[in-house]
Parts: sequence; structure tokens; C-alpha cells
Amino acid sequence: MAKLVCHSHLLLLIIVFLSLHPSSQLQQNTQSQTLLKIQQLLNYPSALTSFSHRSNIRDFCKIEPTPSLTLSCYEGNVTQLHIIGNNGFPPLPRDFSADYFFATLVGLPSLKVLSLVSLGLWGPMPASIGHLSSLEILNVSTNYLSGTVPLQLSYLRNLQTLILNHNKFTGQVPGWLSSLPVLAVLSLKNNMLNGSLPYSLASLQTLRVLCLSSNFLSGEVPDLRNLTNLQVLDLEENYFGPHFPSMPSKLVTLVLRKNKFRLGIQTALGSCYQLQKLDISLNGFVGPFLSSWDLPTCLKRDSKSRVVLYSGNCLVNEDQKQHPSYLCHNEALVVRIPPPSEEKHRRTYGKHVVASSAVGGIVGAIAVVGLAFMAAKKFYSEHTTKTPQTRIYISDTMKLGASLPAYRTFALEELQEATHNFDDSTLLGEGSHGQIYRGKLPDGTFVAIRGLKMRKRQSPQVYTHLLEQISKLRHSHLVSALGHCLECHPDDSGVSRVFLIHAIQIAMEKGPPGRKLTWPQRIIAAIGVAKGIQFLHTGIVPGVKSNNLRIKNVLLDHNLHVKISSYNLPLLAESRGTMGTTVSSPAPKGSVQARY
Repeated sequence: MAKLVCHSHLLLLIIVFLSLHPSSQLQQNTQSQTLLKIQQLLNYPSALTSFSHRSNIRDFCKIEPTPSLTLSCYEGNVTQLHIIGNNGFPPLPRDFSADYFFATLVGLPSLKVLSLVSLGLWGPMPASIGHLSSLEILNVSTNYLSGTVPLQLSYLRNLQTLILNHNKFTGQVPGWLSSLPVLAVLSLKNNMLNGSLPYSLASLQTLRVLCLSSNFLSGEVPDLRNLTNLQVLDLEENYFGPHFPSMPSKLVTLVLRKNKFRLGIQTALGSCYQLQKLDISLNGFVGPFLSSWDLPTCLKRDSKSRVVLYSGNCLVNEDQKQHPSYLCHNEALVVRIPPPSEEKHRRTYGKHVVASSAVGGIVGAIAVVGLAFMAAKKFYSEHTTKTPQTRIYISDTMKLGASLPAYRTFALEELQEATHNFDDSTLLGEGSHGQIYRGKLPDGTFVAIRGLKMRKRQSPQVYTHLLEQISKLRHSHLVSALGHCLECHPDDSGVSRVFLIHAIQIAMEKGPPGRKLTWPQRIIAAIGVAKGIQFLHTGIVPGVKSNNLRIKNVLLDHNLHVKISSYNLPLLAESRGTMGTTVSSPAPKGSVQARY
């Protein structure tokens, strides 16, 4: 009986021992098998040659680290696995399955750090990645993984570092990334991600490094000022813009190179006292420093250790090469049109002015003044020395345009906003040289915008010179330009479209027939035309001649003030010297025209 009791106790001890240890032993055996299976699935790469002839986990945990392999264990469990391949050589088997491969990794349940670099992995990242619940660092860069970033990564509540660089991931940057409570490093460089950044990124207050360079991301960057721990922000080579992003104060590195930023650097950037590298190269900054084109304070080096790169913009600087001048005049030929309320207010007065009465009077007056002008010009030319034709010269008659709106630059985004992205409803007309849109600037000015498509083979220097002439044509009797805008090719190789913006203050309806202008009004109108022509011929050197004026080009405003709307300024002439389009501002619907 005592012997039976002794055997019973021994059996109980054996059962207790087996209940405590078999799972651990079984798990260790499973991990050994998992590592051998990984070697097989990766087609026995040279980095894993040390796996051969090892059968238990203790042997695996004794493997010395190499540049291509690091395997770390804790209490008999694999916690870190770093494998760096040879640019995908040897190639993976044709029947390789990313789903099966990552499912195999689940056999390492204590894995905290997983790095699989340059192994030639391909296919979508499977949902099984979400079962590695202990994972803190995941790096699968330089592979061929594709598809969207899997939602199952959000199950990894301990994930601190996520690196998916140099793959083929598509879709948008996931908004659920903000649900990872301890994420500190997010790097998705060199993929095919597109769309805009989710605003939820602004709530990732644990984030220290955000790298999204070399993708197809676009739109405005969310306000990142709440990311108080962010030290590195790399958005290089995307399509972000046009506004400069709002930055936190602890940034050390800020790279915005090769984007679409153009509307000004935040003054708050000066508060980034830890900033050591700033790269805004290859953008189109024309923001708050347009008037002087000087460097913002935050771009001036105040320390030998700070790296500041700003080439390929529109800043005046001798150290770093900037865009050519023809890429820095982002403007458009806008026609100023009074708002509808102003048109309605003045309509009654317009009905009392009869444009048709000027049929004979203006023609006769123009002829008389024209003959007198030509005689005076001939006499003048015989008694004066010619002004050199090799440079632009503006005479004192320019003072007559002093009251006109200042010539300025326009960003393409301003014109898109003014015309609701050139919506068809804003189209005023279309001619052989381009389309004309009605728009409204932020200051309330109604404008008409003409777009001219350019041929890539045309030399930028040609229309740069002509646009400079346009900016000088400021006269009270000319329809003068507010500015111009050059829309550039995406590859920065030239200009694809020129916008011309003329200021017109004419919106008067035709009066009823049978009414006549008084003779003094006719004479004043004729003199105005003559003054406008005189300025075109002598107010700028070389002069603008062969104007080919027609009576429909003579417009009257509400005060019967004459403006010439087309004067044959050649724009973007062909290389053979043939005339291109002419500067011509469309007469708004209902404007008064002097007619024969």
C-alpha cells in the first residue's frame, strides 16, 4: 500500500513537471523550425549560412552577429531578427508567397525587432503581420512589397518604428497611423503613395521622425505645430504646396526640396532654435519677400554648423543658383472689370451716352490730330538724335500711368482661385490665340484672364523681353497690364502657358441710337487716341508701331475717357521673325466702342 502511494506521488510530480515545461520546450523547438523555414523560403541566402546544421534554439542564439545577420534571444526566445540581403540575390522562388512567409514569422511570438532589408520580398504585405503582437520595430525596406499599407499594422500597439522605404506601396498615407500610441519613427520614402496627408497625423504627438520623400503626395501639409517632439521632417520630391507648412519648434532637420511650395516661408520658422538643416531647394518661393527678392531671415546662416539650401527658387543671391528670371514672373494679363453692383449703379448714366453719335466726329478728329502729329514727328526726327535701340527706354510720359494699379506678379494658384480653377462658367470667350476667363481677385477686383499656350521649342528669352515691355506700357489711354503668370512644365524645362492680365475699367452699356456726342467730347476722345498712339511710338524704345488699330479697339469708360485695347505688341514671335499674337484685352460685354 505504501509502495502504491509512493508511485502515485511520483506520477503526480511527473505530471506537474510536464505541465510546467513542455510548452516552453515545444515553443523553443517551434522557433528553431521557424528559423530553418525562413532560410528555405528565402532560397538559402548567404546571410543565413550559419543556420545550417543547427537544430535547437540554443545553438541559434549563439550565432555571432555579422553585417548581414543579427539574431538576439532572451530567456530562450528570439527577440530580434535582422537580415540584410544582397539586393534580392539569390532571387526568391517563383512560388514565393508573402502571405505564407509572414505567417511563418508568427512562429517567433516574442519578436520585438524585425528587419528584412533587400531580400527581394514581393507581393502585398499580408494581414498576418498583425499577429506579431510584440513587435516594436519593423523595417522591410528595399524590397518589392506592393499594395496598400495593411490596416493590420494598427493592431501592433507596441510599434515604435515603422520603415517601409523603397518598395511599391500605393494608395494614400493611412489615417489610422494616428492610432498607434507610441509610434516615434514613420518612414515611407520612395514608394508610390499619392493623395494628400491625413489631418490625423497632426495628433501623433509621440512622432519624432517623419519621412515621406519621393512619392506622389500632394496638397497642403497639415498643421504640425502640435507635434512637439518632431525633430526630422522630410517631404522631398513630392507635390506639396503651395503654402509653406506650419512647423513645430523643436525641428532639427526640415527638407522640403523639389515640391510646389511658393507662397511664403512662415515667420515662425525663426523660432526653430534647434534647426540644423533646412532645404527648400527647387520650389518656386515668391512669397512675402517678393518686393525685395531678398533672403528671409531664417535662411541666413547664423552658425557654421547650420546647413541652409535654397537654390532653384526666386531669391536674389550669389551663393546658390536660382530660377531664371522668366520662371520667377508668375503673373497674368488681367482685365479689370467693375463688380456687377457698380455696373448696375452706372447703367442709367450710360444710357444717356450715345456711342453711335461718334461715327463721323471721332473719325474726323482722329484724322486731323493724326496729320498734325505726323508732321510734328517728322520735324522732331530731323532735329534730334536717335535714342539707342538696344535698350528699353521709358520717357516722362510714363508719369501718365502713375495712377494705374501697380504691375505685380500673380501665382497660378491665385488665378485658379479667382476663376474657380478655370471653370467653364467663368469663360468669357475663346479666340485663335487663347481663352479669356472672368475672375475675382481676393481684394474684390474683377478681372479678365487670357491664357496663351506656348510651344516648348520657343526660347524663354524671347517672351521674357516682351513681357518686360508689357510691364512698361503704363499709360492712361492704354489698356495697361496688371501682371502676368508663367505656368511651367512639371520637369522645369520651360513654360507651357502664359497668362496675360490687363486692367480695364470699362463696363458701360451702349446708349440708345440717335444720340450724338458733343464736338468737345469728340475732340477730347480723338486727342486721347493720339496720345495713346504717341506713347506707343515714342514713350518706349523700341517703339510699338504698325499698330493696325481699328475703331473697335477704341473704348470709352463711364467718363468718356478713351483707352486703346489692342496695339499689336508682338508676343512670343516665332524664331523666323514672324509676328505672334498681339497684346489685346477683350472688351467686356456691354462696353462702349467708337464705330465708323
